Amino acid sequence: MELRNPPRGVPRSFRRDEREALRQVRASGSYLLLIYALLGAALLEWIPVWLLVLSIPPLYIRCALSGHELMHIRKASQVPLLHRLMMILETPVCLGYREHRDIHMRHHRDPATERDPEFFQIRGGHLRAVLGAMVSPEWSFVHYVREKGLSRELLSEATLRCGVFVAVAVVNPLVFLYYWIAVRASVGSAAYLFHHALHYRDGSHGTFTLRPPRALERILHLVLGREAVMILLEHPAHHDFPQVKASHLPDVANYAARDAARVEAFAS
Repeated sequence: MELRNPPRGVPRSFRRDEREALRQVRASGSYLLLIYALLGAALLEWIPVWLLVLSIPPLYIRCALSGHELMHIRKASQVPLLHRLMMILETPVCLGYREHRDIHMRHHRDPATERDPEFFQIRGGHLRAVLGAMVSPEWSFVHYVREKGLSRELLSEATLRCGVFVAVAVVNPLVFLYYWIAVRASVGSAAYLFHHALHYRDGSHGTFTLRPPRALERILHLVLGREAVMILLEHPAHHDFPQVKASHLPDVANYAARDAARVEAFAS
């Protein structure tokens, strides 16, 4: 992965650091625990199932994006077990933090190419990408094991995730089905949006931005939070400068544009 230095003048505070890692550990852990609490309350019929279903999409995306930020700072050995398991019960057999981080780092090294392990949910056209995104948990597991093998750590953690999935499902199968539909829809939609929509445009593969209408952008800010929206709006900057915090991507993009303008003016 080619790491470019941030443009001249960018404050050091824009870069990811240990303080940012701690913040993301707390944030992603809090979102994950809130998902567990809501699921448990719904399974015990303490809250209506519709509240669970409506809460899952924004909580999942916030949790996933916070985990994504953490992956750019800490290895699996540096995060708590809660984060290493990455257990949202979207499927009986899935990968954890260690494997997803490896996949994501290789995605940054060879984005939107045949060498990109996430290319199966990027390549066009749209229908193929949707189908790839909807089965991404299972396909990612199969592809990873074929490529890397089944390590002792992956086997033990995958077995634990599978056991918890079955145990929770049998407590209240109907409520768990509603949860499972909500979380699978969230996982599939997020996978499509953050892979295909950001890396495929008009028949070409690359790294692109999304520019939603202003009203939709405000809603996304409210529901998903600033960091998730910034990764959507400034995705090329994220790939160019992965060591910059998501919240500062617009700023570093402006610095880069100013540097480019200076170079162009000097050349002319």
